Amino acid sequence: MRLPSATLAFAACLLAIPVVSASNDTGEPVPPGRATEALPSDLPPRMRQKMEQMTPEQRRKALKGWEDYKKLSPEARRRLDLNYKSFRQMTSEERAQARKRLNQFESLTPEQKQKVIENWKRWQAMSSDERDKLRQKKHAQGQGGAGDGPRARTNDVTRAVPAAAQSDR
Repeated sequence: MRLPSATLAFAACLLAIPVVSASNDTGEPVPPGRATEALPSDLPPRMRQKMEQMTPEQRRKALKGWEDYKKLSPEARRRLDLNYKSFRQMTSEERAQARKRLNQFESLTPEQKQKVIENWKRWQAMSSDERDKLRQKKHAQGQGGAGDGPRARTNDVTRAVPAAAQSDR
């Protein structure tokens, strides 16, 4: 299931805006009393604290993301929270690579996206032995190294998992 872009923007907003560098449109720090006036009461404390430091435009975008987040199913929220946690644990280089891959994926046609998703599901369904065999086969063919897999794709993000790798299932 594809998450709404506003939800992704909300998560990116929280990642990209350090609390210490916030200011309002005039460049002045946002007074804490004024910043909380328009904030919803159901906002988590940590989020409320971050929003107090945001510019009005940043706060508006974050609140839109919060409203979208509340509309998600519990399962979609759980997945988003796990992805957010995983993203926060990445190095800045890994985050840049993840953003690059997302942009590549977003630029694909719907058919290509579907093929990537199907290949990912096939990869996930493989046992670790099957994955290792496929990596060895790719390495022997000179098409990649031991790090091949969903996180180390070539430029052709729509490549198919060879049928030979599925023959044992």
